Formats: sequence, structure tokens, C-alpha cells
Amino acid sequence: MGSPIAPVVADIWMQHFEELALDTSPVKPTIWKRYVDDTFCIIKENHVDSFLNHLNSIHEKVKFTIEKEKENCLAFLDKKLIKRYDGSIGHTVYRKNTHTDRYLHATSHHHPSNFTSVVSALVNRAHKICDPDHLQEELEYVDRTLKKNGYSSRQRAWKPKSNATQNTPFQLEKRAFLPYIQEISGGIARILGKFGIKTIFKPPAKVRQFLRTPKDTIPLQNPGVYLVPCSCGSSYVGETKRAIKTRLNEHVKAIQNNAVTKSAICEHIAYNDEHFIRFDKAKSIAAERFYVPRIVREAIEIKKHKNFNHDSSFKLSTTWDPLISKLKPTRMNTEVADVVSVVCTQDYTSSIQEEPNPSSPTAIENAPTTTHRYNLRVRSRTNNNN
Repeated sequence: MGSPIAPVVADIWMQHFEELALDTSPVKPTIWKRYVDDTFCIIKENHVDSFLNHLNSIHEKVKFTIEKEKENCLAFLDKKLIKRYDGSIGHTVYRKNTHTDRYLHATSHHHPSNFTSVVSALVNRAHKICDPDHLQEELEYVDRTLKKNGYSSRQRAWKPKSNATQNTPFQLEKRAFLPYIQEISGGIARILGKFGIKTIFKPPAKVRQFLRTPKDTIPLQNPGVYLVPCSCGSSYVGETKRAIKTRLNEHVKAIQNNAVTKSAICEHIAYNDEHFIRFDKAKSIAAERFYVPRIVREAIEIKKHKNFNHDSSFKLSTTWDPLISKLKPTRMNTEVADVVSVVCTQDYTSSIQEEPNPSSPTAIENAPTTTHRYNLRVRSRTNNNN
């Protein structure tokens, strides 16, 4: 719903709504239970339609739909409620008709703890949701499902822990998150365990990382780590929590105003007359909205590329240098479209195009004829001369 406070406000309003609805209703339900926007109600069958009409008449923007029990069963959230012959209600796990029983296969390349979590989640759900009459039936169903997904009898024999063990006081642990590599990760975990560090392994890649989004994307619209090359062969690597195009626009304005203290890019070309910043080759290296992963990635890219950065905001340990030295620098796409319109305003672009370009022919020999970013250097020189 957008703002983090919106669900709280919506729930407060729904409490007001249901109090008003129940107080003014000519028919009182036997039971009324609500969770967010799902409501479980027990009411006499001949009063169902009148009660529904009453709910829908209270506010023009709030309308209810109804689902009645079928064959003495009714789904509510992830429970299947069953009306017994004596009038009591039983409950077991509810699954939609489209449910396929497909879970993480036991032959997948994942850490053993991931397989254990699949078994524990299904078994714990059975114990928490099912009543005693349906528990054994659900556990047998879970066992058959796990067997279809390749789990051995030993893996399927997982038992829920006792309450005494589950209620142990929480203790903050040192943790290390690493990609899982079979036959290697276990040795790393044992070494880190000697220093009181718990290792949590993640899959090296997920399916969604291999799939392209079907939506059209605007260049440099996400936060993350970016790279801006210079004609001298070095680059500037930066990170931002805003859209990268917004940060690039600030670099452009710093060059326009000759603000060398506000931009390392501006400082670089201010003291190097024959250098030109290739904003048309600006590239997003990694889209990342979280701060710590972003500054770590920036530090890694600074070590990978020849750069003119002042310094990285994150001090990467020198123990990573041998590995980083073997990584290839990020390849620049020479066919990338010019994104001047993204990072430069139209008024500024038109004003700098009118100025002559006094730079040397060799410096702009390989520059695209449609690119006018090199004229940013002209404004900087003009300001210096003035």
C-alpha cells in the first residue's frame, strides 16, 4: 500500500468499521473473527444475504464478497476448517487446487541446512495448524511429498524440537554469509567456527538472476555503484542511494560551476587539460539499494579499475587483494546509447554547444560526433581562465 504506516492506519480503520457494523446490524453473527481483510463468520444460513447487504451499505468504498462452506468445509487463511457431526470445528492444512507439491529438490546444489529447513517448515506447519484428528494424516501427506522431491528417509525423519529448547534466550552471533560450493564450504565453516563465527551459505545464483525483466528500463534509474571513464584510460567509481542519473547530473553541474571540492571528476579534469570525461559511456556496475553491500561493492570495483577516486568509504581488507587482482575489470559497452539527455538539462546543453571547442584534435579523435559532453571541458577551462 506504499507507506509503511498505511497497513496500520488501514487496520485501525477496519476496527472502527467492524465495530460500527456489528453494533448497527439487525442480525448478530455467532462468531466474527478478522485478520487484515479476511473475516471468518458463523451466522444462520437464512440471515447470510441480509447481513452481507448490511456490511456493504455502511461505506461506499468498502464492499465485501462472500464464500460459503462447501461439503462442511471452508478455507480461512492457510487453514481448512471442517464442521464435525457434533457441531464442533476441526482444522487442517489448506492447499489450493493449483498446488503442485513442488519444493526444493534434494539433488539441488544447496547447503544441507536448506533441505532441513524445507522439512522442518512443513512438519512444524502440520503440528501448529492440524488438530489431533488430522495431524497424522497431514504428516503422512508431507512424507509422501518429500519423497517425491527426492528426500531420503533419514531427511524425512526430522522431528520438531521441544518447547524448552525453542525458548532458549536469544544470543547475538557473529555471522558470515558466503556462496555455497559443495565440498569446499564445509571446510570454511569449520575454520570460521573456531573463531565463533557462524557461516550461513546462500546459493551462488537464483533463477531470476538469469531472466531479463520484460519491462522497459530507463538508463541509470536505479541506485547502486556506477563507473564513469575518462579519455585518459582511468575511471571514476562511485556509489549512490539515489538514481545514478541524479548523481551524474550533480557531477555535470560541478564541472559547470568549476566546483572541484564537490566532485572528484571535476577535480580530475580541472588539473588535466587534455582529459575529457566520457559521460556518454557511464555505466551502472551494480544495482543495489542497501548501504553496506553498496559500499563494499564500490570498494571492490575501485581495486579492480584504474581510477582517480579520492578514497573509498569502506576499507576493504588487503587479504582480498589476490582474489580481486584476478577479476577482470567491468567491460564497457562501446555501443551503448548516449545518455546526455538523462544527466544534462536541455538549457545547459544548448548553452555549451554554442561555445567553440579549443581542445586538441587527438583528444577528441575517437569521440562520437553526436556527443556534446566533451564541451563540458570547455566551460571548465573558460571558468579557469576567467
